[in-house]
Amino acid sequence: MGILDSIRLIFKPKEPKRLGNISIYETLLLLNGLCKPENIFLSDSVYGITSTEEAKKFTEETMVSARQWVAEKHDCDNFSFALMGYWSQGLENFCFGIAWSNVHAFNIMIDDKKQVFIVEPQSNKYIPIEEAKRKSLYYPIRLIVI
Repeated sequence: MGILDSIRLIFKPKEPKRLGNISIYETLLLLNGLCKPENIFLSDSVYGITSTEEAKKFTEETMVSARQWVAEKHDCDNFSFALMGYWSQGLENFCFGIAWSNVHAFNIMIDDKKQVFIVEPQSNKYIPIEEAKRKSLYYPIRLIVI
């Protein structure tokens, strides 16, 4: 067990504040056009939403980005799944998921202002979808929100 794993056992990040809800229909409307409809997977009828500030704070506290990148062992998909794990461990089901482009895996989130963000789990950067769509690294082709 590494030092980061030991710290995580002692310090569990405080779950973000739920500041509202978003329905599956609103979620689909916001994600529509980012990829083919058959590549959007949603599992719940209602999701919690929080502010981008709350989300950034939580993401930082998870320390997922502090892990070392290792090709084919702990790379972009592992980072995105690890961060999604933290967002899934509480009783709230936030509108936070995993997305893939042709070359990269990352996270996606809808905030309390109903804005879509790409979340880079390796750096904790939150990128508005309008900006992310201009970068092929982040242009999502498959999305999962659970």
